[in-house]
Amino acid sequence: MDLKTFSESDFDPKKWINKAWSISENQEKEVFVGNTVARLQLYMKQLSNSLDETTTQIVSSVPRILQDASGLQLEGAMLQQKLVTLEQQVQGVEEQTGHSIQSLQRIDQLKSSLENAASALREADKWVALATSLEEVLESGVPTQKDKLAELAEQVTAMTASLEVLSDSPDYEVKRVQLETLYNRLEAAITPPFVDALTQMD
Repeated sequence: MDLKTFSESDFDPKKWINKAWSISENQEKEVFVGNTVARLQLYMKQLSNSLDETTTQIVSSVPRILQDASGLQLEGAMLQQKLVTLEQQVQGVEEQTGHSIQSLQRIDQLKSSLENAASALREADKWVALATSLEEVLESGVPTQKDKLAELAEQVTAMTASLEVLSDSPDYEVKRVQLETLYNRLEAAITPPFVDALTQMD
């Protein structure tokens, strides 16, 4: 990590974050943030220690007779100001990183919501197709052949599973009643062969 970047007059925390993210080898967002912040904090601590050591060396290496108290004080103040500026830059990076991660999380949440909505629509289409098929069977006459009864049992089982997936849909109760009605109509038309076929599906 190049610390010289933080001291540049045109330093941009967001650009620095994006660059670091692009070379992070697709780390998990939380891992990337944690590692980056930890490294920055470590560099801050090292820089602070280095500043203390440098100041001590300056004071001890210059002969007392040549020491200029006001000059040393000014130099120390300048070094301290640089340290404060660097600390502010690090804080800016932490804040920008946090905002970026929040944005990524919101995008993930939106993507998940869209995927769930698409899945619900597909399941609703499946429900309509199954319900329409059973209605057509009831209108044309329920078959009594064993293989045909097995197909009807599979359709009712599929509708039951579909209804569970659609449990959060606004018209869930309407669909539940519709399935119950279809089941009762089929059962009345072909009892007991249809019930036997359903039992074999379990």
